[in-house]
Amino acid sequence: MKQILSAAFKVCILIALLWLLLYFGFIDFSILGKILVRPEVLVLGVSAVFLSYLTGTLRWWLLLRSQKYRISYFHALQLYAISIFSSTFVPGGTASSDAIRILMLMRIVPGRGGQAALAVFGDRFIAVLMLSVLAAVLTLTLRPFRTGAADNPMFWLNICALLLPVSLIIAAWVVRWITRLPKFRRKQDSREQNRLAHVMAVMADFFDLALENKLNVVLAMLASLMTTALSLGAIVICSTVAAIPNLSSWEIAQAGALSMFANGLPLTPGGIGAGEIAFNEICFWIAGSKEHYPYATIFLAYSVICLIVSCYGAIALLNVRRLMTAATGQQPGGGIQGSFPTR
Repeated sequence: MKQILSAAFKVCILIALLWLLLYFGFIDFSILGKILVRPEVLVLGVSAVFLSYLTGTLRWWLLLRSQKYRISYFHALQLYAISIFSSTFVPGGTASSDAIRILMLMRIVPGRGGQAALAVFGDRFIAVLMLSVLAAVLTLTLRPFRTGAADNPMFWLNICALLLPVSLIIAAWVVRWITRLPKFRRKQDSREQNRLAHVMAVMADFFDLALENKLNVVLAMLASLMTTALSLGAIVICSTVAAIPNLSSWEIAQAGALSMFANGLPLTPGGIGAGEIAFNEICFWIAGSKEHYPYATIFLAYSVICLIVSCYGAIALLNVRRLMTAATGQQPGGGIQGSFPTR
């Protein structure tokens, strides 16, 4: 019942956000139609998003290999696609996506729940870190303080974009230091940990793993950069048809990178609505124009393309029993017995 109410609440938020976008003229369906009916845009956009699936899978697969999971890249791609599909169509968004990946790994190798959570957390942390790095690079490339006035929201947003990667790295080292304190270790040994302490312990384990497997982690970071770059490329491809005034392709990419943080929030199914509003406002701030162009239409077109590509996960979900059996057979000593429940 709680899940049904949560899903209904998210759908209500989605409807409200889309209504606001339409009411204020931030979405223009005539422009959206021009983007989506162009075959070259669809082909290039779908290709870019699907390639981002391949590189995103590569990032996760490298981390799995670091933890001695013997899963082929093809099987990891199927699991990754199922999680992306679930983040779009299952209540909970990103959280449900991560939970499903953890559950599938626990089914493949029972008794390694902590390592399953570790693999998924590491994948998520690297994805956010590399997104923040790319956003900071784009911000520096585009002369972040050319707006000058501190009353311009973009001035402060640029500062946040530059500080976020450093903040994430500092937070990682602080967590690692805290988990090594004798008091923290005594609580861990006595099983008196609360949920926050458990999360911190998982984070510290990942950072230790990263230091032990530097090559795989560096390669995973490069794969994550490619994943983000391909996603931003899809947004820029959509913008070429719309002929956005006062903004270059680099500025659209910067707006897209910053908007992806809002798009990842578990507020609506697939993040639709939240990302569009963030993209619209950021583009407006960057352009510095009094005329309000329907910038959100570009991000909505990108979201539609992502929805199309995510349906690949539905195909993998139909074969989940065979997939889990095959992936289990690759592990030393085996894993699950029988079929994998689909409910």
